[in-house]
Amino acid sequence: MDEKEISLRYWYLTAWQLYKGNVKKVVAAALIVVTHNWLMRLWLLLPHGLVIGRVYHLIISPYFVIGLMLVCLKLIRTERARFRDLFAGFVRFIQVLVAFLIFYIVVITGLMLLVVPGVIWALQFCFATIAVVDRKLSPLSGLRFSSRITKGHKAKLFVVGLVGGLFACLQLPFVYALKDPPAILLTPVMGVFAILYALSVIVIIPLNALVFAVAYDELAKYGSIPCEDDS
Repeated sequence: MDEKEISLRYWYLTAWQLYKGNVKKVVAAALIVVTHNWLMRLWLLLPHGLVIGRVYHLIISPYFVIGLMLVCLKLIRTERARFRDLFAGFVRFIQVLVAFLIFYIVVITGLMLLVVPGVIWALQFCFATIAVVDRKLSPLSGLRFSSRITKGHKAKLFVVGLVGGLFACLQLPFVYALKDPPAILLTPVMGVFAILYALSVIVIIPLNALVFAVAYDELAKYGSIPCEDDS
């Protein structure tokens, strides 16, 4: 195993180079995912939208995350990334749904067990759904594959997730300010919040997706199992 390719420095530098070379494609893909999220927020405002919206978010949103990851993987592998790649996860709808629900139940159970097990299991199985689509695995095979390739690398993946999560907080002031628009909408501070939000959408979200995609692609090279199974 080439330790250079299994390092945080390599992941971030590679992701940054890919971002600079494909900024239009990755930003466009991120904007589509963000637009979907905003449409979902509007749905929550409708009568009975809260329950329906929560269920929709739980079931459908992971497919858009997978789509963004697949676009990033195409760029990493110097393949042509297309608009339809954003929706490629829906092709294996049932397999992805089963894998995600198992992942969700395992992580929630772990979080209830003093938090730490949930974090560990979230890192262990974080690539399960993308593997189900990318390698055409069954749900259980995807979970096993993710467990195999993340072994010994959870600390690095935790750092990636933590950094991405902290930068994602740049979105929060703008989002929460919109809940009370008359009081803040036309104030200078709203402009600052909007700039931070735009920075998050244009840079942080696509760059973080690229880092995770680079990590997945490199780790998968050293823990591969057959790409096809009886799914």
